[in-house]
Amino acid sequence: EEIVRLLDLPVAEARLDAWSEQAAAKGSDYRIETFVNQIPDNLVPSLVVLIGQLQVDAPTGDVDWEEEQISPERFTEARASLVAAGRTMYETVAIAPDGTVAAQSTISVPPPGRLDASQWGTFVHREHRGRNLGLAVKAANLRAVQAAHPELRRVKTQNAETNDWMVAINVQMGFEAIEASAEFVRRG
Repeated sequence: EEIVRLLDLPVAEARLDAWSEQAAAKGSDYRIETFVNQIPDNLVPSLVVLIGQLQVDAPTGDVDWEEEQISPERFTEARASLVAAGRTMYETVAIAPDGTVAAQSTISVPPPGRLDASQWGTFVHREHRGRNLGLAVKAANLRAVQAAHPELRRVKTQNAETNDWMVAINVQMGFEAIEASAEFVRRG
């Protein structure tokens, strides 16, 4: 079962600062960067590996997923299609000392006239967990989105109720549960 949550905007800068400081205390070796609509070519290969791991590693209750193999070209084409459809895509990443993407968070801002943004994936590579990188990228992305889009009133997110780590971050950030959503898998 997945839980749908909403966060009212704007979030106070003091709260965003506190989350960023909390994250920096454990993950100071990582560089946090936010990109709008396009990811630098040198980061795309490690980003798509991370996104492929999301399906396998993120807790999903009783639903089992296989790791998805996403090519850099397919990722770039899909992102371009979303932008062409009028969405503004914010991607905040934590870059490890070796230059690879260790964590990511994506927020999709709808075309003008709509007031709710959508928090898509937030994920930390299994080798980089325990450093508050999920909180770091999610807070930085939220800061960038609300600064550029003061018209937005809410951010919507959804994740498995068994995903204790992301549920804890969402609760800490003030996301409020509004509904449960089930996923069904046909077996056999």
